[in-house]
Amino acid sequence: MDTFPQGQFKFNPAALIEAKTHAPVAVSFKIGNGWEHVIEIQLDRVLIYKKMPENLRAARPARGARRTPILQKQFVYSGMYEPFITGPSDLTREKLSKLVEMAIEKP
Repeated sequence: MDTFPQGQFKFNPAALIEAKTHAPVAVSFKIGNGWEHVIEIQLDRVLIYKKMPENLRAARPARGARRTPILQKQFVYSGMYEPFITGPSDLTREKLSKLVEMAIEKP
């Protein structure tokens, strides 16, 4: 298993909390000063996306230049297929570990 240098991997186990039940419905992680990766449960599917770090966001792109999206979707999984995640209680350590690994591997 690969490891990161001290302080280079930051994990947020409660990146988004459901208002009624106060259960975490999203976790996030960040490697160094890079993008923050978010794994979120919505209805019966899992969304994995990444958020651009503040220091990389341009106030205004040059005229005619395309703006890089602040959020970039990486994956969407239906709860009916592997890894079979339909709600927050399905986010076991093993399944979450696999999702984190997949998010890191996808550019």
